Amino acid sequence: MFRTRAMMSTIALLSLTACASLGRETTGHESPATTIRVRNDGFPDVNVFAVIGGVVSRLGFVPGNSSATLRVSQSLIAGATALQILVRPIAGSQYLLPSVPLLDGQLVAVTIANQPAFSQIATTPR
Repeated sequence: MFRTRAMMSTIALLSLTACASLGRETTGHESPATTIRVRNDGFPDVNVFAVIGGVVSRLGFVPGNSSATLRVSQSLIAGATALQILVRPIAGSQYLLPSVPLLDGQLVAVTIANQPAFSQIATTPR
């Protein structure tokens, strides 16, 4: 009886210790995430990629005639100064939007036009 009670107490204590260690302490110095709002005014669905320092990373998918908010991983933008958006329609040719300066926590607004030449990219600080 005593052994069972002692074992149960030990298991409970270990469980509480393990759960408590899962909480991450924040220092208050974390950079806010860079957010990309994509409005797809075109008919084809598109995959959206970030091009940073020549590295292409998929951000997400935006169906035709709809919008989506995508987040850029902090590890991807660490130390980067510029961002380009690459759009790959499910049907059609891919196109690369002009480069924009990259700052921590900024909002990047992308409008994908039916004709790629009329697509736009703009940045605003939060």
